[in-house]
Amino acid sequence: MGDARERETVVSPNGCRWCGADKLAHGRLWVPEVKWHGWVEPSSEQRKARMLARRKARSLVPAEDLSSQTSEDLRRRLAALAALGQASSNG
Repeated sequence: MGDARERETVVSPNGCRWCGADKLAHGRLWVPEVKWHGWVEPSSEQRKARMLARRKARSLVPAEDLSSQTSEDLRRRLAALAALGQASSNG
């Protein structure tokens, strides 16, 4: 089964044709096939394959099972999330 690490390795559909790096973070990168290069738009086939790979990876990562948690567990989690939200908006 897949996990979060597997999902993170899936290349963005709009990543560079040669290395998969996002356009805004690309700069000049080196890969053995083409050496130093700037960002190059991926082909339509690459985009489609990357989107399908991302969809597959998403379906392999199991969703968190909340059915076994008590309502008190869920209340604590919601309170913690609310506190995080307040902390990030205050500072």
